[in-house]
Amino acid sequence: MVEYNRRNKVVTLGWESYVVDVPRAAFSNEEMLRGCLDQPGRKSSDKETAFHDLWYFCNEIEIDDYVVLPSQGLPKEGQWIVVGRVTNDAIHDVGMGPGARLRREVKWLTDRIPKSEARIDKIDARRWSVVSLDLDQVMGVLRRFSKGDYMTGDEAGVWSVDEFEFPEGAKNRVEVNRYERDPEARRWRLEHDDYTCQVCGLRFEDRYGEFALGYMQVHHKVPLSQITDHDNYKVNPATDLVAVCPNCHAMLHHHPDRPCTVGKLKQEMKEAQE
Repeated sequence: MVEYNRRNKVVTLGWESYVVDVPRAAFSNEEMLRGCLDQPGRKSSDKETAFHDLWYFCNEIEIDDYVVLPSQGLPKEGQWIVVGRVTNDAIHDVGMGPGARLRREVKWLTDRIPKSEARIDKIDARRWSVVSLDLDQVMGVLRRFSKGDYMTGDEAGVWSVDEFEFPEGAKNRVEVNRYERDPEARRWRLEHDDYTCQVCGLRFEDRYGEFALGYMQVHHKVPLSQITDHDNYKVNPATDLVAVCPNCHAMLHHHPDRPCTVGKLKQEMKEAQE
């Protein structure tokens, strides 16, 4: 089923014999779902676990949530995971086999990653269920191994409308530069710049260790105020974007030139350190 899920861009929930006789309406009705699972011969602990797994899978996992799919039944050194983003509500299809009747569609953001390399320790490959994961761990995996569809807010170009300056007590407002959200453009730029700040030369993994591998922000060289045709504007990663660390990113926008060029800031940094 794991390979089926990866290939068909879904995550499925097992509890095979439990799911077979459950009508579609029960998955959004707690009382009805408990009644369907309360059949003779089933352990009360299993029924309660099945209820919580099914309810969580159908009602508490939301669209755009991240999920991790682990391989199972393999030697420890051969286990792998893939990470994806949920794209729709739960589907209950009685035309499918028991193991695939209940599923969520997913856009996988990584290829198969060796579990030992991913370092997500809470995945229990011995049981087919829903498990809670440390979000920081998942985000770390995405930063290192994603195909470019994952971005934090600051990586996507979130800046205050007043260029970081707010009167005391004022409400902070932000605008998002949506053009930096082109994942392919961003990925191309970061790979071209080798995930290295083009102002100060910082590589996060060199300073903070392996967990920071692949983290870097992307600066948009063209200010929003200079983009007149927002609807037709398309970012060119070779000319419009550049990889920078958060500190240099802030200084590019804070500089009196608003924004400063990478070359000028790099020269001024060099002069300040002499």
